[in-house]
Amino acid sequence: MKKLLIVEQEAVILEILNQRFLADGWTTACCSDGKTAMELMDSFQPNLMLTNILIPFYSGIELLQAARAKSTPIEVVMLALLIDDAVKKQCFEMGAAAYLTKPFDLEIVLQELNKIAQTKQSVLH
Repeated sequence: MKKLLIVEQEAVILEILNQRFLADGWTTACCSDGKTAMELMDSFQPNLMLTNILIPFYSGIELLQAARAKSTPIEVVMLALLIDDAVKKQCFEMGAAAYLTKPFDLEIVLQELNKIAQTKQSVLH
């Protein structure tokens, strides 16, 4: 089952992402801040998380660190407003599965997450 946690502080973007992933057959949980995302990592137990880097309470980088430390690590795709090579490098060194920038093409985001989910699924079986 493809379970996705979407963390995005902009309500319109969050809703667009949620609707598109639901339409593609994903089970989703959504929130707009790092504190709620930390709670949802435990209660919802997603396979994948799409998170903006700049969010309230905990940053996307802190969420990445927490997700990778889980007993069953959660694959994390970072979403950033700007391309910052140092931050991008840091994210990949910490285990991010991908680093995407805004504005984004919704279909490319969907393809990237489906590819990551498929790769993770094949590793588990």
